[in-house]
Amino acid sequence: MGKNSKKMNKKKNQQKSKLENQQIQELKAQLTQQMDDMQYADALSTLAELIEKQCYDPEVIFQGAQAYFLIGDYERGIAWIDNTLHFAPEHIGARLLLAKICLLEERIDDAMALYTFVLQNYPQRLTDAEREDIKEGADYTWRTDREWLVENYPLVAELWNEKEPQPVPINDSNLKPMEDKAETVEQGNNDTAAAEDIIKQVFAKDASLTEKVKLLNKFAGGYFIARDFANAQLLLEKALEIDSYYTKTLANLAVLSKVQGDVDKALAYAAEMPEVDFVLLQALVE
Repeated sequence: MGKNSKKMNKKKNQQKSKLENQQIQELKAQLTQQMDDMQYADALSTLAELIEKQCYDPEVIFQGAQAYFLIGDYERGIAWIDNTLHFAPEHIGARLLLAKICLLEERIDDAMALYTFVLQNYPQRLTDAEREDIKEGADYTWRTDREWLVENYPLVAELWNEKEPQPVPINDSNLKPMEDKAETVEQGNNDTAAAEDIIKQVFAKDASLTEKVKLLNKFAGGYFIARDFANAQLLLEKALEIDSYYTKTLANLAVLSKVQGDVDKALAYAAEMPEVDFVLLQALVE
């Protein structure tokens, strides 16, 4: 093969590599947008395309774990968390997501052990949001079994030694649905005062209706993790009153209904979603 042929082949390979890299970047952007838009089935299809192109970026893989988690497929979510940690062993978000799944599966020890590992190994890297995520996940245990938490997982318990913020007007960072509220009882809590107070604060907030819906969903998630399904339902239903076609609310209500054993109701919520989500449907009927 002559020098000219080798140069031409090299140039073709470079062009091909550049095109493939551009396609990967476009798919990454598409994946992020789909996650932001809560189009989880589409996001998983995009993820498959990226893997096919041998893109093993830990953040891409982690988005796959998040997508599966958000549709309630915890088994696949755990598998993709493992994949994330394979490529990025120090990935904090992956361990915090795994802890959430442990809480939902009532594996409290495992969740607290994960929190302890993160607090022990990455104290300087933890963001305020990640510390709040840990505190929110351990909040129910702190309020219901404080001595056990202090004795067995002191690093987690120490989070409550920090100065507690005084009540102030609602904003995105200081509203915590599970702080300083009455204890909840799994699936049967009749004390809705805390959730009703959250609703009042959300509606008093100077924000768009979409932002209020997002806040209600966010705080419903806190109750869901604490297994307080009644208050989670109350917040989600209020969000649905604001926007009856908001995909996130309908998907969350579908998953909540499935967890409570009402598959028909779960499917009814899924049927109201603007777009059909086969991945969510599969999780609901399994």
